[in-house]
Amino acid sequence: MNDAAKITVGNSSKKLLLSCRLDTPFLGNIHSRDKIMRFDIVKSGTDNWLRTNMPQWRWALREAMDSIGILAESNVDYVRLPIKIKAPSIRYYSLRGSAKDNGKSSTYECFQAGTVLTFPVFILSQLEGDDGMQGLFKQRPPTEQEVMECFSTIGECIGLSPWGSKSGYGRFTIETGE
Repeated sequence: MNDAAKITVGNSSKKLLLSCRLDTPFLGNIHSRDKIMRFDIVKSGTDNWLRTNMPQWRWALREAMDSIGILAESNVDYVRLPIKIKAPSIRYYSLRGSAKDNGKSSTYECFQAGTVLTFPVFILSQLEGDDGMQGLFKQRPPTEQEVMECFSTIGECIGLSPWGSKSGYGRFTIETGE
């Protein structure tokens, strides 16, 4: 696993800039009138931004924290995920349906395998509204290394494609931060 670029903020809060190279296509999931499954894209000036599927990303992070054995002592709420990430070039991906679908193919917007996505995550040192009670629950923020391990696990085993992560889409490898 490579290290991500880091910016230390305050006591032990940290901002990590993660870059991940897609190993498999990352597919859109929004039905459109033209029958192409699209991304949830927001335009800002000349840039396109992909809105992240926050429930899915939090679920994936929670599963990764559980798999590396820190869920009992930490909490996904310590990690602030991006609400949007800069969208790379959008391509199209075609999937042929099963025999029960008469082999009908579907088209998806996609970010191709090999594309690098870069996004920040922020590790809080303390949960909002915590008045010193977190010690009673024995929870702590995950370390930078644990967050990197979680995202490596997500990339290898879960994926973040809003459609088809269970089918192997949206898998990635963590690279160095930019």
